Amino acid sequence: MRTLAATLAVLLLLLPLTQTTVLAQGSPQIVVIHNDKQLQLNTPPYAKNGTTLVPMRPVFAALGIALRWDQAAQTVHGTKSGLEFSIKVGSKQAVINGKSVQLAEPAAIISGNTLVPLRFIGEASNAVVLWNPYMNAVHTYDSAYLEQTGLTKQQLLDNFAQYLEKAKQEAAKNQPKSTPKPDNKKPGNGNDNQQLCSVWRYHPIYGGSLEWQPCP
Repeated sequence: MRTLAATLAVLLLLLPLTQTTVLAQGSPQIVVIHNDKQLQLNTPPYAKNGTTLVPMRPVFAALGIALRWDQAAQTVHGTKSGLEFSIKVGSKQAVINGKSVQLAEPAAIISGNTLVPLRFIGEASNAVVLWNPYMNAVHTYDSAYLEQTGLTKQQLLDNFAQYLEKAKQEAAKNQPKSTPKPDNKKPGNGNDNQQLCSVWRYHPIYGGSLEWQPCP
């Protein structure tokens, strides 16, 4: 049964390749998907200086973490069995189980909701947190999901890496090829025009970007 569940989990990751490629081209709103179910967010996530910030309450609630807001200190406290953390709005420092951690961007309040860097979600919860540039989606997976599917954390990461590779190939197929500009320089001068192709440079936590390089 677990082998079947694990196979289905792989298929769920690989099914929407064509759809996700189209979505990425339209720069859709960032969504958060927990254990393959999209979360309803009052405030949409956003990217700042290469860091994705997401509303912390719905995400941590899905991960079974209780939050408490300290108005006077402008600090959010989170607790779960074996876990305790605090993060102050406007600060690039957070504390997880008594250890100070550095944040790429400070927590911020938008429309009454506290948003935190994506990386902090993974560090504070021990959940698997992944960035999908082809769906503009944050994926989170907890231990219950791994238990249900029979996947190990490494298997899940490997499956997701395979998905991203296939999505990258699909995106490359759908990208229009650039038309070389006329080159009036004499041949053999080492500056002949070369056709460029788009390539996604991605990172499972920090996100990805579209770069151009000479076609193979």
